[in-house]
Amino acid sequence: MANVVTLSLSEHELSTLRRAAALVVPSFDTRFDREVEVRLLNQPWFERHRLLEVASPSPLPARRIHVAVGDHATLCLSGGAPGPRGHAQLDRLLDADPPAPIDTAQRALDYALFVDFITSRSELGELILSRFEDIPLYPTLDDIERALVDGLREDLDGAIRPPDVRRAQGGWVVEKWVLTAGALVRRECHVATDGQFHTEETVLDESMPVPHGRVWGFSNGRLVPVG
Repeated sequence: MANVVTLSLSEHELSTLRRAAALVVPSFDTRFDREVEVRLLNQPWFERHRLLEVASPSPLPARRIHVAVGDHATLCLSGGAPGPRGHAQLDRLLDADPPAPIDTAQRALDYALFVDFITSRSELGELILSRFEDIPLYPTLDDIERALVDGLREDLDGAIRPPDVRRAQGGWVVEKWVLTAGALVRRECHVATDGQFHTEETVLDESMPVPHGRVWGFSNGRLVPVG
């Protein structure tokens, strides 16, 4: 993911971010009344905009949103309803500041992971999975939960793997497996060579016996939901 630099913004700049966020994620609005940390994402895709991460540690659960700031508009990319091509605010950003052609598999993979991250609708964050064993199951499961887990493991039979990319008509498809708010999801990120982006999801189970992500912590060197 992109490198980050913490910024110090004026009250006017923070007010501008707040107004943009209120249009898309109104549930985030009152967090601007508390301390927020604004970070600049150093990224190669959108040259005429600054991509900002606004992190709010309290009240729990901690949340973050992403905002694109340009000379003519400030666009909140997190949350919001899909537009005709995938995501309404992202569509506006792409119209104003299209990336260089997404013309290799590696660029498609990097771009899809970045754009999926900054446009996430998950308020509790997402854990990208590389294998079934990455799922942070509760240490103790009842019989019903154990049967669910065993059944999913058998049905999937190695299908969960790190994000990968394949060619598609007009561009690329990046497949990734994520855990979000207790749901196990297979997501396909469709990337056109001009940067247009949309996703399709298959939810395998909505109630995995795992922490939902109100609190995150490190386990075996990985940041995972722990509460």
